[in-house]
Amino acid sequence: RQGDGSFGSKIYNTGASRRTRSSGSRFCADRSGTETGPGPLFAVIFAAVNLAAVIFNSPVDLRSLVLNNYLLYYAGAVSGSLLIILICRLIMSVAKKENAFPILRFFGRNSLVFMAVHNNPVIWIASLQCAMFVNQFVTRARGYISYVVVVAVFLVYVSLMILLINRFLPVLAGKRRG
Repeated sequence: RQGDGSFGSKIYNTGASRRTRSSGSRFCADRSGTETGPGPLFAVIFAAVNLAAVIFNSPVDLRSLVLNNYLLYYAGAVSGSLLIILICRLIMSVAKKENAFPILRFFGRNSLVFMAVHNNPVIWIASLQCAMFVNQFVTRARGYISYVVVVAVFLVYVSLMILLINRFLPVLAGKRRG
């Protein structure tokens, strides 16, 4: 609910980002005609809280449930999540056009298929073999190039699977036929 005076509504409705009665969007235009969001001040605050939590509350191990200071852990988790939300809103405000970020849009629209096929052990082995093959010819930055090769092989595989499933079995992607 907007304008109820809670801390969440104050973060959401800062400055020029208050929703107007005539506009149905979450962001409204300021005097220059550009859309504004919650503001960079909150992004800096969230980043600082998250960084402080990482520095002062380490090591954290979720596998063994070692959280150390619970207050710092949850403050860092919430501030990191809010920071990611602000970054995503910034990307959305930059990508006003339909053709902006076509690769992200492609994977976003097909995220169900992406999540279903991305963890194939055969592709893991193939991508690691490709990375080892490329590493024999590279003299510097082998680790980074290996990561890039693994990610590239996975994205090619996932893209092909998305195209095949959308073409021949759209029901698996939650889409209607034809």
